[in-house]
Amino acid sequence: MRIAMAAAGELVSSAAAGARGFEKSKRLRPLVEALADDTGDIDVRAAVRTMSGVMYWFAGDWKRTSDYCQEALQLFRESSTALGWDRSTASIFWLSGLCLRGDWLRLGEQLPRLIEDAEERGDRYGEVGLRLMTYSYVVHLASDQPGRASTEIDGAEHRWRFAGADAFHVQHCDALFGRVDVALYEGKASQALQLIRDGWRRLQQSLLLHFQVTRVFAHALRARAALAACGSHPEGSRPHAELLGAARRDIRRIEREQLAWSSGWVSLLRAGLTAEQGDRRAALGHLHEADGRLEDAHMPQFRAAAQYWTTVIRGGRPDAALVGSWWGSQQIANPGRLARMLAPGGWTRLSAINGQ
Repeated sequence: MRIAMAAAGELVSSAAAGARGFEKSKRLRPLVEALADDTGDIDVRAAVRTMSGVMYWFAGDWKRTSDYCQEALQLFRESSTALGWDRSTASIFWLSGLCLRGDWLRLGEQLPRLIEDAEERGDRYGEVGLRLMTYSYVVHLASDQPGRASTEIDGAEHRWRFAGADAFHVQHCDALFGRVDVALYEGKASQALQLIRDGWRRLQQSLLLHFQVTRVFAHALRARAALAACGSHPEGSRPHAELLGAARRDIRRIEREQLAWSSGWVSLLRAGLTAEQGDRRAALGHLHEADGRLEDAHMPQFRAAAQYWTTVIRGGRPDAALVGSWWGSQQIANPGRLARMLAPGGWTRLSAINGQ
């Protein structure tokens, strides 16, 4: 039993280091699963399923993350001795996987029940994690309620206050990411950029950027904030050029990670960058590339944003492109605002060029 649990921990620690570590974890996983099955202990089997899900989370495979963690939860429900921390970890990564693979409607349906369960057990880790580490604020953005999203983020982070004023845990990191996204959704680009810049030093000091997936998330978010802030400055001005340079550096930083799942983000960000430069042909090319890569990465929300802006640039009506799409399936109340959050860029400038 102890060997199986120790080996399960190795799955996560190796995958967290990056792509090379994940390959080691992938080779080790069948052995760990077999060890867990041999114990005949349902809690060990469930814990190993959870760690397999977390392993895939660090590799950017959100579908396998949610699938394995859902299996783990089913096993935990059959157990009478499961620890609350184990159940909460499986729940958090299950919902995080749902969010990152764009299944926001299901995330919103499952979240209240799981939070209630954590609260009844007095599980602060579960209660806070389910609100912050699952990026559940997107449920409120989907219904066009950014104020409620901010309230949820602030309240959850306040519940984590026991950690101390100087602490910066993954919960604080995800609260920061959430605040930046909400500011982008509200069209407050300068505020979003200032938030991520102010929080960057704490991110570095926390060592969370040593995790490859967090590093990619952070650089992509900072690039989005810089691209959104470009709209506050005239094209060709020094601030505009500096923001484009900042976004370009973050895009290159993501590209150097050489990850298949983040290549779609790179293409989408490059589309926003070239749109800000007024290059319609390049922007459309990057959007087309992003469409295919994001489909392969199972990130339909960002793919939907790429398709939205492709329609805009070509002079079409975005609302006509929403029928039967991700926007409709997830009941997105304000696709335009969400598309600007997910994929900022000089889209309206290109649309105006197209109309001339």
